[in-house]
Amino acid sequence: MEGKHRQVEDPTSKRKTYLIIIILLVGLAVGLKSWSSNSDNWESSDDSPTETTVTKRKATPQKSKPKAATNSRSYQPAATIGRYSVSTEALNTGKFYYDRGNLSTGLQLQLNNQTGKGHITFFNSDTGEANSYHLHYQEIKTKTLSIKNTAGIRTVKVNTALVFDSNQQKVYYAFKNSSGTLSLAIPHDKDNLYREALQSVKTN
Repeated sequence: MEGKHRQVEDPTSKRKTYLIIIILLVGLAVGLKSWSSNSDNWESSDDSPTETTVTKRKATPQKSKPKAATNSRSYQPAATIGRYSVSTEALNTGKFYYDRGNLSTGLQLQLNNQTGKGHITFFNSDTGEANSYHLHYQEIKTKTLSIKNTAGIRTVKVNTALVFDSNQQKVYYAFKNSSGTLSLAIPHDKDNLYREALQSVKTN
């Protein structure tokens, strides 16, 4: 009776097979992990154009700067004699008083008829006080003034200015009044207004 021979497996070959299987499994696991990571990146990436929100700012209207008001005390010199001019000779004729009923306080002009230079003297006959200031005669372009007195406010046109030498911004204006005599327009406390000093024949 023939005996049956049993085939003996080679343990070395078996170990190699296990090793190959393990390597394949590891490789498969690494591949799956890499694929999963790439898939997440693809999902987070959006190929659609990014929407940009543009905030439009409303244009702020620029406020126009107010125009500077014309200085009512200013004047424009003129080279010719104007229609409303008053001569130096006429201005030197008599004293000027602020109040018709009060002749104790007033002013007097003394101007050179050739150069127009001279001085103005403010006096008070009751106290004997007198203060003089240098000024000069100036022909100017026609200017309209608002005169305020007890009768109200009226307008007059002038071509003659009396400019103080110590302060070029301080200016009196001379004009012929409705009574046929002369008046001086003296700056009032309120802008654009002038008070009136009337010339009188009284000389003492």
